[in-house]
Parts: sequence; structure tokens; C-alpha cells
Amino acid sequence: MITYLPANKCVSWFLVHSYLYYRLDRAEITDSEFDQLCQRLIKEWDEIDHNHKGLIDIEALKAGSGFYLTEDDYPLIVKNIAHRIQNGDKDFIQPFTDPGWTPSPGGTPSQPAQGEPKDSPPLRVEDLLKPFK
Repeated sequence: MITYLPANKCVSWFLVHSYLYYRLDRAEITDSEFDQLCQRLIKEWDEIDHNHKGLIDIEALKAGSGFYLTEDDYPLIVKNIAHRIQNGDKDFIQPFTDPGWTPSPGGTPSQPAQGEPKDSPPLRVEDLLKPFK
């Protein structure tokens, strides 16, 4: 997952996985993957232009930790994404974990794409992640 994500998305995933681990007591990626994420952020730090970059402490990245962040530090979108992952929303998670993922054809607001729940509008990942770009 870490290798094909753009560097700015790594900021998002650092925050999401820190929240999952330190606030929700849930590890969704391995310690090794989290360390790789931290190393990637360190390596590309100067090139990253992300709205939430200021929340990340470079020294904490070197230690491979997001423990220093408090509940109030996390943006609401990070919390929402973490809760969706925690609840096992596979349709939401797949675009981030499968490099070959493409959206199902035929989805419209009135007719969900294949695999989406029929009682809610289709999820538009790009809308959820606009603040992370």
C-alpha cells in the first residue's frame, strides 16, 4: 500500500492509522507498514504539500509514532475514515488497499454501482479526501 500512494496521501494515512492505533486501539496495518509509512514521509517531507502536514511532528516520525497526537488534534475527516475502516466498510477501504481498483461502472446517485448499499447514495471517495490532497 505505501509504495503506490502519492506522498500527500501518506500524510492522510499516517493520521488515520495513528488514530486507529492510539485512539481506537486497533491496528489495521502492521508495525512494519507503519514504519515504512513514517520513513516515506521523512524521505519526501520537503516535497509534501498537505493541509494537515502541520499536525505531524518530524521527530515522532523518526520514532515511528503518532502517540503525541491528542483526540482534539485529529481532523474530523480522519476520525470518520478511521471509524469506517474500524467498522469493516470494505467498499470504502478497497480503493486504498488495491492498486488495481477501478470504480464499478453504472453507478449514479439514483442507482448505486455494483456492490454499494441500495439505501444510501454512492460513496465518492474523492469528495471525502479533498482536504487530504
